[in-house]
Parts: sequence; C-alpha cells; structure tokens
Amino acid sequence: GSQISRMLYAFPRLITLSLDKNIKPVFQFFLSEAVGMNPIDVNDSVSIRPHLFLIDVETNMIPALDFLRHQVGVPVELVGSVISRAPQILTYRPKSMAIKHRLFVEVVQGDAKYVCEQICTCPSILGYSIRERMLPRLRRLAH
Repeated sequence: GSQISRMLYAFPRLITLSLDKNIKPVFQFFLSEAVGMNPIDVNDSVSIRPHLFLIDVETNMIPALDFLRHQVGVPVELVGSVISRAPQILTYRPKSMAIKHRLFVEVVQGDAKYVCEQICTCPSILGYSIRERMLPRLRRLAH
C-alpha cells in the first residue's frame, strides 16, 4: 500500500527493475542464514533504501558481508541487526571499509573487539569520509 507508493515516489526507477534479477535476490539474501534478518526488518530496510535493489548481491553485498564477518569480527547472530541499522553498509567496498577499520583499530591502540562493538552499534561509521569527518573528530579527541 502506502509503503510501496512512498518507495516509488522516492525511487521511481523501482518500477523498471526486474523482479527476478533485482528484487528477489536482495530479499533472499537478507532473509538467508548468512544475514538472518526478519521479514519486518527487511521491509523496513528496503523501504528506506530502495536503491539497494540496484546493488548486485554476488559482487557487492556478499563481499561487504564477508568483510564484516571475517575482518571486523561481527558475530553471525548480530549480522541482521547490524545491516538493519545501516543497510547501506552493503554498498560499501571492502577495501574502503578496511582502511577505516584499520584507522579505528590504530586509534584505540589495537582493541579490535572494542572497534567491532562500535561498528555493531553504529555501522554507518564505515561510510564516513576519513578526511572530512573522521580525522577532524579524532584530532579533537586527541587534544
């Protein structure tokens, strides 16, 4: 009903997307055991960010998820809640996230567990600009 009309208003291109190539794979990925989101969170996530249907599951979402699980250390039972907090994280390139992750770990003197907890709480920090947003804040905290 109104949720679909809001999505179409915000993202008119949605109507041109293939159900089999764009929409179903995203829903299936979000509902898979690897992600573990519940259907309500999936609907909320794609309603807020319908452009996720343009992101390829195999070439973009799975590598981003692998980075979160294996490099950051996000426990499998938290993956769904992390993604529902910031579904756009699945659009980030692992290389870009790795640079920011290393910076966080350096700032907290190697406490990777603390960094993982912070990313689980606010995953969108992996999308912040290092130059524009992260370094100025870190400099302020250091003084």
